[in-house]
Amino acid sequence: MEKPKPPNGFRWLRNISAATTYLSLCAAAHNDKFHVIRHLLEALNKVRKAELGKAAGRFKGLLAGKKFILLSRKAHVRGKAREALDDLLGASRKLLKAHVLKESFNHLWSYKSKTCARRFFDAWVEQLKWSRLKAYHKFARMVESHFEGILAYCDKKVSLGYIESTNLKAKNVIRRAYGYRDKEYMKLKIIQACTPWMGRFHPWGWTPAHNFLS
Repeated sequence: MEKPKPPNGFRWLRNISAATTYLSLCAAAHNDKFHVIRHLLEALNKVRKAELGKAAGRFKGLLAGKKFILLSRKAHVRGKAREALDDLLGASRKLLKAHVLKESFNHLWSYKSKTCARRFFDAWVEQLKWSRLKAYHKFARMVESHFEGILAYCDKKVSLGYIESTNLKAKNVIRRAYGYRDKEYMKLKIIQACTPWMGRFHPWGWTPAHNFLS
């Protein structure tokens, strides 16, 4: 991922997205699975709202109040909620296609090869070719513009909890210092905050290497 170009002034480093660029494991802090899927669910909800706006009669009754079962993973929807979801998807081909695309998109994070992940995403976008899902087309363009950051997950599958905690620590380091003039020094401070053994006080010298490498 290309490093951001700092604007005039030293307070640009207070921007957390710029700061986390320098952490190798969190270079895609804003491109992780949670944030990408959130945008996909927003696109699906826009499709639902568009269908609800032009719906009438029985179909409008099927759509009303079904937001959460539509946005949930299908495997997690059971019982009467599953029956209601099946009725809803059976009544609208556009919602059915949008829902199937939403479910299949999760496979993007199962690949270990960047080439395979790229091929999967291209095939996923190809399915949008003749659809009128404008919200999905917009989502696909957004993913394409950040795809290099998303592909970083293939190299190192970092959990969402680790990314969010690192993001928060970096933000707190920058906030406490009211910004940094030296970006390299800021990088070291963030690494120190995110590395447990570096935060300890050792008055009698350095910590033996075997203590933190084992």
